[in-house]
Amino acid sequence: MDEPRHSAWTFADSLSVSCLRCGVTDTVLPGQVEQYPFTVVGQVLGTAVWHELEGGTAVRLPAGSGYVSRAGLRHRFSTRGKVGTFAWAHIDAHLLGGIDAFAFMGIVDAGVLGERIGAINRELVALLGDAMRGTSRRGDSLRMVAEEKRLCFGLFSALLECAVPPAEATELVRGGSRLAPVLRLMSERFSQRLGIPGLARAAGLSPSRFHAVFAATFGRSPSAYLQDLRVRAAQRLLIAEDAPISEVAARCGFGDQFHFSRQFRRHCGTSPSAYRHSGRASLARLTGE
Repeated sequence: MDEPRHSAWTFADSLSVSCLRCGVTDTVLPGQVEQYPFTVVGQVLGTAVWHELEGGTAVRLPAGSGYVSRAGLRHRFSTRGKVGTFAWAHIDAHLLGGIDAFAFMGIVDAGVLGERIGAINRELVALLGDAMRGTSRRGDSLRMVAEEKRLCFGLFSALLECAVPPAEATELVRGGSRLAPVLRLMSERFSQRLGIPGLARAAGLSPSRFHAVFAATFGRSPSAYLQDLRVRAAQRLLIAEDAPISEVAARCGFGDQFHFSRQFRRHCGTSPSAYRHSGRASLARLTGE
């Protein structure tokens, strides 16, 4: 079968950037391992903080520095017993509904962007603060929606200026454009059973060709990619809702709670219940809730 052609514009036009929560907070960061389903972008305003990706070396971020910690990466933030001040935002950035747009940035040295990050985050807090605290409705006006998008895209654009794209970025764009229909299908219906034949039809390819093109583009099989989408959705539900673990498993497309717990631990290094507890505790330190 011939491979369908999708323009790069179709791929780029799907970029969506939004703020999940934001704030300016005084808190002690204990240095526990964390892994979020969203990207953390912030500025250190007070005492220095140490940031360490799991398996790496802790990097000292002095006051004024910017920082970014991508979704899915295990990391630690520590103020070493002191109270630190941060202007932070939790940002979602996706292409075609499911691809983490931050993956196209590669390595980002956000340290020099501290002032710009802090200024944008404080604007987000001023714009969305009441909505984040539940004292007003988010998106009550078209102006608020437009302003939020402007600020979020400004933050994303600023980070791009200090990014070193990975070598595979070009192939990701090319492959993402080619596989646009199936990527949308996977992101919208990840909780359903999606076999390779059906996904291949959505991509306009034979099953064998589809599997080869997908693996060459994303470095993993369609099944593994779909599993990642399900785990990411489960992370969000575990933090945001009080639903039983069994219900979270069912809503995210896992056959049973045992299978879900096993796959979740393999991806996140901890159980769903432990992730819920640590994730909520971490957010509570930032939001004061």
